[in-house]
Amino acid sequence: MNKYIYLLSFFLFFNLSISSQENDSNEIEEVIVTAQKKEERYVDVPVSVTTVSGEQLDIARVGYVQELVAAAPSVTYNRTAGMRGDGIYIRGIGTSLFQSGVEPTVSAVLDGVV
Repeated sequence: MNKYIYLLSFFLFFNLSISSQENDSNEIEEVIVTAQKKEERYVDVPVSVTTVSGEQLDIARVGYVQELVAAAPSVTYNRTAGMRGDGIYIRGIGTSLFQSGVEPTVSAVLDGVV
């Protein structure tokens, strides 16, 4: 009988330790967005925001900007947009003619550099 009590307590303890480890990995990370030139929490931003975690990028093996469009809806990357460089379109807004005032543009900022 003691043998069964020990086994039962072992399995109960083992299950509790596994469930506590699972809860630790499901913590929600806070996302800070600077879409309006000020820091705001993701839930407070009045515009549509798509977040992609580093883990998701690793799983998808994203190494270049043009590969990122597969992870973000409504984003198109045009490699031959013009002589000056590549074009990024978000929800149909982007630049294919690099002349000021011709059409709405999308700026790409990477590590604080436009």
